[in-house]
Amino acid sequence: MAAVVEALAEATDGPVDVFAHSYGATCSLGATRHVPPVRRLVVYEPPGPQTVTPEFVDRLTSWVEEGRAGRAMVGFLMETIGLSESEVDALRAMPPAFDILAVLSETLPREGRALLGADVVGSARSVTCPTRFLLGECSPTWAADVTGEVAAVVSAGDVVPLPGLGHEAIDRAPDLVVDLVDGLLG
Repeated sequence: MAAVVEALAEATDGPVDVFAHSYGATCSLGATRHVPPVRRLVVYEPPGPQTVTPEFVDRLTSWVEEGRAGRAMVGFLMETIGLSESEVDALRAMPPAFDILAVLSETLPREGRALLGADVVGSARSVTCPTRFLLGECSPTWAADVTGEVAAVVSAGDVVPLPGLGHEAIDRAPDLVVDLVDGLLG
């Protein structure tokens, strides 16, 4: 992320605004302290160590290694994100824009292991730019816990609730998310 922000800042000859969701939000909080050209930041439910357990990461890894990326994805969506079986079925029915299983096979185990030792709050202590935290009212408990802990240490931050939505508001209410992001970055 730091390399992308630095390249964009150089190309535009100015600071960069960043929006990041989930694991990308955790990465952005860590990278922001190393990348001075971040002007404003919007993060949507950064996960932290309390998001996964070592046992769950081991199960994800085993499923992927066994060639069962779909099982790993369903486990992640239901156990970590908190989706119901009917919500997962609705996602299955959507036309794929790209091969998400191939992406998840590469990312889920690695990201899970990284989260086990992530110091999201420590990373956030260095964030000095104006920061908006988005938090779904129907998100899993870990999302509220991590968002609250992180927002508490960012002096120029505010938390904006997403009524009736969870961790997947980007898919379910993209216009609302764009409006909230634009409210800070626009």
